[in-house]
Amino acid sequence: MHHLDRVASTRKTFCFAFVPALVAAASSLIVIGAWAASPLPDEQSSSDPVPSESYTHASELIPLDGKRHLNLLCIGSGAPVVLFDAGAGVDMITWRHVQGRISQLTRSCAYDRAGYGFSDLPDGLSDAYNAAQDIHKLLKAASITGPIVYVGHSGAGIYGSLLERLHSSDIAGAVFVDPAVPNIWKLQAQALSPEGKREYLKPPAWVSQIRGCLEAAKMGLLSNPRNDQQKQCAYPSWYPEDLDPILHAEIARRYASAKNWTARMLEFDSILPNGSTSSRDDREIPRDVLSFGSKPVIVLSRDQWFDPDDPMSPTDQLRAFTAWIAAAAALAHSSRRGQHVVVSNTGHFIMVSQPAVVADAVRRVVEQVRQDGPRRPN
Repeated sequence: MHHLDRVASTRKTFCFAFVPALVAAASSLIVIGAWAASPLPDEQSSSDPVPSESYTHASELIPLDGKRHLNLLCIGSGAPVVLFDAGAGVDMITWRHVQGRISQLTRSCAYDRAGYGFSDLPDGLSDAYNAAQDIHKLLKAASITGPIVYVGHSGAGIYGSLLERLHSSDIAGAVFVDPAVPNIWKLQAQALSPEGKREYLKPPAWVSQIRGCLEAAKMGLLSNPRNDQQKQCAYPSWYPEDLDPILHAEIARRYASAKNWTARMLEFDSILPNGSTSSRDDREIPRDVLSFGSKPVIVLSRDQWFDPDDPMSPTDQLRAFTAWIAAAAALAHSSRRGQHVVVSNTGHFIMVSQPAVVADAVRRVVEQVRQDGPRRPN
């Protein structure tokens, strides 16, 4: 979830120091898998990201409920359609390295959740239920026929899990990239020492900073920031890659917008716990056991986790990380054909640091869906 430091980097920052001994200790507690990424068709051209100019304007504004629109960017052709869903707090730009590759294989679509990018703000809450319902409505309104391969990063692991529960016929297979799962807060907190749990449950400073950034954006102060606080709001220092001038300017434009900060505030109000280990999103998830049946599902997890600035001890960081990985493994095992893969030498944004690995996982699921045919077992 990028900004969800208690999940993505355990706390505070989004840069991970690779500590082999501690990662080895974590690996001994979980089952991991690995493969060598296989080339996609026309690998040289498919390695190119989606052109930067594609993100400087709306691609296709799909009407929902006759009142608001979600921005949808589709390239390539073929079935099944792959739909990319960004993690909490960011938009489709984070998928640009993978979407370009997958467009060589099949129709590849990415969308911006309500309020992000060029999508309109929601009418109400930006919670898991409304996010899942928006995907269902988007598929119908955009005339995307047949079940999709859903690809979700971080917080989208919660949205994709709920979509499977609410509209199982929408999904033919799924790839989850370092995903959060329902009740992850409780699972991590339960793994910690008493001291670690107390530290873990403290509200992160950036939660209040979001509201400050929103107020600054409303006053038009972020287009030309004058102090350190405004500069921190105006451009995300945590962004997972260096961007070219076109995308850098576009990101700066988005973060100067009150709409962007409103979307972030609404989403984090739902996805983060408030005074407990349970969030609004957690309370919306049915208590039955999630099952993807025999749909092909691949879950990719990072192996870098240690944060030297985290107030929790390295031992508690390891416990929180292990709980995160174990939850990802359980998500994979919710399918009889699920696979859980820990990707070496990568942090939370696996699709940025190792896009070929993510693209290969998507390719594998697409091929399995094609082999299953229209009468895929449930």
